[in-house]
Amino acid sequence: MQLRQITSCTAPAVWTLPRRSSNKKLVWQLYMCDRHRSLGPRLSGAIHQNTRAYQRVEGAAPRCGTLHDHQPIAQALTSHTRMWLAAAEPDDNSEPYWLGELRSGAEHEAMAGGREADLLAEAVKVAERAPNDRETQEQVLALLAQAEAACVERLGR
Repeated sequence: MQLRQITSCTAPAVWTLPRRSSNKKLVWQLYMCDRHRSLGPRLSGAIHQNTRAYQRVEGAAPRCGTLHDHQPIAQALTSHTRMWLAAAEPDDNSEPYWLGELRSGAEHEAMAGGREADLLAEAVKVAERAPNDRETQEQVLALLAQAEAACVERLGR
């Protein structure tokens, strides 16, 4: 399991949104406070908020923005870049899919003058060294989480 922090909010979570696969296996679980409850649909790729999917946190609550990702790390990287960066399909099929998306998203962010461009550029540099190495993938995932948290904070969500 990968643990990510996608907000800088220090409030305890009161809501959780689990995402399950078609065979009901837990894919990831996001914990949110009332203020950041709107993050759920964006992370899940939904257009509208399905309030029935939310559950109250029972017991000790983690910090708002805590994400427990149960996907294999390469799948988590693909999911993360697809949902957050919304990049185009890469042209080169000899590399992991997520690396092409990351590169495309970083280029878009740099051209758009986004504040997260430096973190994304660093993530691309790290990823290009050894994209199939687990330690490299963990470093890239950490940089993406930092960039996403910075974006969420900047947008005041």
